[in-house]
Amino acid sequence: MTLNETEVGILTVLYAIAMLVAFAGNGFLIYIVWKKPEVRSLTSFMFVNMAIADLLVTLVVMPWSITQLCADGLWMIPGIFGKITCKFIVYTGFVTITASILCLTFMSVDRYYAIVHPFRRHLWFRKPKLTVPFIWILSLASMSIFPVVQTVEDHNSECMLSVYVLGDPYRALRGIYLFLVVVNYLIPLSVISVIYTITARRLWFHVAPGVEHLAGIREQLETSKRRVVKMLIIVTCAFALCWLPAQVVHMKYVMQKWNIHITPQPIVEFVCFWFGHANSAINPWLYIFLSTKINTAFTRIFRRKSSRSPLSLCVKPSNTVLPEDQAAHEESTFKLSLESTTQKNKSRKKKGFRGVQKQTVLKAKTRDQTATVAVTFVGEEDVVRERIPPPKTPASSRKLGALEQESSDSESYEFEEVAMLSSLREALRFGISSSLFAKCNECGMEEFMATGEHAGDQETPRTIQGKDINRGVVYAPFEMGIGREGVAKLCEILNMPFSISIDTWYNHEEILHAAHDKVTKEQLKANANEAKQVAIDERTLRNDNSSLVDIPVTFDCTWSKRGFTANHCVGFVISAATGKVIDLEVISKTCNQCSQMQARLDEETFDEWFAEHQRDGSYKGSSPKSLAYIKWEDEHLQGTAHCNRIFKLDCVGHVQKRLGKALYEYQRTSVKMADGKSIKGSNGRLTKVAIEKLKTNYGKAIHSNVKTGALTAAQKDQAVKDMQTAITAGLYHSLKIEDKERHQFCPNNSWCKFKKGLACKDKPHHLDAVFEEPLLKNYDRLSEPALLQRCLPGYTNNANESINFLVWNKCPKHKWHGSKRIGMAANAAALHFSCGATKKHDVMREAGLVVGQHTTRASERRDSGRVKTGCGKSARKAQEI
Repeated sequence: MTLNETEVGILTVLYAIAMLVAFAGNGFLIYIVWKKPEVRSLTSFMFVNMAIADLLVTLVVMPWSITQLCADGLWMIPGIFGKITCKFIVYTGFVTITASILCLTFMSVDRYYAIVHPFRRHLWFRKPKLTVPFIWILSLASMSIFPVVQTVEDHNSECMLSVYVLGDPYRALRGIYLFLVVVNYLIPLSVISVIYTITARRLWFHVAPGVEHLAGIREQLETSKRRVVKMLIIVTCAFALCWLPAQVVHMKYVMQKWNIHITPQPIVEFVCFWFGHANSAINPWLYIFLSTKINTAFTRIFRRKSSRSPLSLCVKPSNTVLPEDQAAHEESTFKLSLESTTQKNKSRKKKGFRGVQKQTVLKAKTRDQTATVAVTFVGEEDVVRERIPPPKTPASSRKLGALEQESSDSESYEFEEVAMLSSLREALRFGISSSLFAKCNECGMEEFMATGEHAGDQETPRTIQGKDINRGVVYAPFEMGIGREGVAKLCEILNMPFSISIDTWYNHEEILHAAHDKVTKEQLKANANEAKQVAIDERTLRNDNSSLVDIPVTFDCTWSKRGFTANHCVGFVISAATGKVIDLEVISKTCNQCSQMQARLDEETFDEWFAEHQRDGSYKGSSPKSLAYIKWEDEHLQGTAHCNRIFKLDCVGHVQKRLGKALYEYQRTSVKMADGKSIKGSNGRLTKVAIEKLKTNYGKAIHSNVKTGALTAAQKDQAVKDMQTAITAGLYHSLKIEDKERHQFCPNNSWCKFKKGLACKDKPHHLDAVFEEPLLKNYDRLSEPALLQRCLPGYTNNANESINFLVWNKCPKHKWHGSKRIGMAANAAALHFSCGATKKHDVMREAGLVVGQHTTRASERRDSGRVKTGCGKSARKAQEI
């Protein structure tokens, strides 16, 4: 090859630039994944593998190309060692290039499954421990031809292909270059293009469930979709364009009439291959700047953080009062008038309280929610009259309001003193049920009677005669959370015989379990269809029973024992739209029947029995391993698994607890403050009372700025700023500093006395000025816009917490329960939570129990009380806003 000094200098500079860019980009990428655990995922491990392959290209291929340029194609190492190094370096170069290309290909496949099939995570090619070695083994195997044909020619000392060992040299060279084009370009480009096209189409046309009514989320999802699709297009184009010139040169070798002593123009060949090698320098920077997670981590590590002043959170209050703030202003006016009355009363010594009690005022305000009231704003002359909107309909009212109540005139059971029935004699007893005979003294006719259900045509007592009362006695303690011993104690106190054997008790429990299971499956199916119909109506979709519709849900797990030593776990999936349970699962680690049979039978007999036994324990492993699901969930909900179909919202109550946890941790780890005093103490120090007050203020700041409905991006940003200002105001208002600085964030015409022109005296929970700087760090962290955006709709996880309480109310955690008992409790809790107390009537009928008028009235009373309690809480909450 013949290159002049100018061409050699230009190509050397190009390779030097490519090497510097590749070193920096791939090094940064590896460092970010190693330094930031939040970006670690399956794709990030592929990033690291690709970065290592690209670094090897930079360390092996690019220096070899520069050496070839400067030495005019001559191999400078003589002898057998020169031939070995020639084979090794060329082979290593092709292996690293192939590995880098395979990484891009496997990453495209992983992104396809992460977005289109997010739940297929157990495929072998989605596990880094298998994928990474497979990529390198495949690269080593596919390029194994080059150690055979690469050598140093003796006549010209050039490291080149020697294909005479393969037969016809011309056909061999064409085959090798065609193999490189197909394996390293056509197949990967086809796979990447097809997969990214399917992925982009799926991502672009997919509509996330439950975002139609959320504030600004639809616009945010559209922006995220455009960003991801843009990244897919750029990555595909970068690979195609960078390697296209080199593959054109290879195809020229394949298609031309070969003369082994004729080579193309050297400068064109080197420039074409430089573009392909430069792809190793371009790849890492593409992912650093186009991947949101990696870009954020890169910015935090390698850029100086802009100093954040508390004043940056300040939003200048407007004199205009929004309608939703009028209730708060009304309460402020009421408090002001109440304080004035209190001050006047203090001046009157020993004359008693002459004002209106606060309880009386609250009752009067609750009595008529839609009454027209006058609200006077402090500092304004106008009086604004506004109709207070009715409180939000509670979930219990929405779920139970449409239920059809049934009634029956069936006879009921009553307690009787047997000694009073002197003419009756007990012939036989079946558990709680007794078989009685009544005999006429005149005619001698005998009539059979029973305290349980008994058909009139039966003349002799049978065991089935007492099934209803006995089964009811088994079912009632289950609903109350007690067992067989509890019923025995009840009979003992009431002086009643109790003779239900343990085997009979378990038989009744089996029948009740089967009845719960059947009714629950039917109800869950109906709840799922209802949630599906709501989603269809919201998005005006075609109602096709065969099609799948995404619906928004909440999910939570609960354990049968506190700590990580529980043997049973229950999980509920609740529809966010209807508030009803659509699925549940009970997972157990133990099977009580297996333990009993293993102790009772010999090994051979037990093995035969175990082969046909259906175990209750469906989970193997320790209880903390269930945290793996939390990690899997976080990867999908936070986007680290590159699945943008799920938008995670935070529970406001859980976010509020984070501040309390952070403050308690700071109190525990710190000893003394800058003023030399202990962090703990009495007035002015960070006590438990002060922490709880700060946590309450933080929660109120979020709740008072909740925005529901569709919001634009500007409205959403403004709402987040208002929330940040309210949070900062809660901190500064609790500090003992100058009034001007202390109340700079407090809203005008609100709860702050200083803004009303009154004296704001220090209270015991107010903190000294030395706490401003350390506490502000925690507040800044918990006032991040990304966190507060997830709190804007004001959603909570209360529904899952409520149904968890129902489960353990029937199976108390301080007692041992088997998996069937917990499964029956989960089914009963799902029925009660979704449909109310009257839904147990279906279970009773399925189990052969009579649903009488007293049962119906008691269930209706419970449901009515549940709705009434929910409406009362909603009304009080509406008054507090």
